[in-house]
Amino acid sequence: MALREFHTDVDLKGRLLLGGSAGTAGQVPISGGAGAPATWGDAGGGSVLVDADTAGTIYVGTAPSGSSQSAAVWSITRSTFTAAGIRTSKGTATNVTWTGRASHSYT
Repeated sequence: MALREFHTDVDLKGRLLLGGSAGTAGQVPISGGAGAPATWGDAGGGSVLVDADTAGTIYVGTAPSGSSQSAAVWSITRSTFTAAGIRTSKGTATNVTWTGRASHSYT
């Protein structure tokens, strides 16, 4: 099953913004609790995971449905924010593992 392309971003109110190529859009509260990533169900044939830490880093990962978090099939976007909510960086890593998201190189 092909993964549907979604463009992700995070707004200053802590919502994950999803925009699909077919004009779909959504807002998802970011909450995984106790360091666990939040799961946003099915994204047109794929899975979306979100991990927001207290230091201002947010990871949004997409992969085909049923993918293991340790499989190198994830596309992950990392955004960092100041305490005031200003984004200071945004980068993407592809064909990586979700479990290794903190150590991947993002461009």
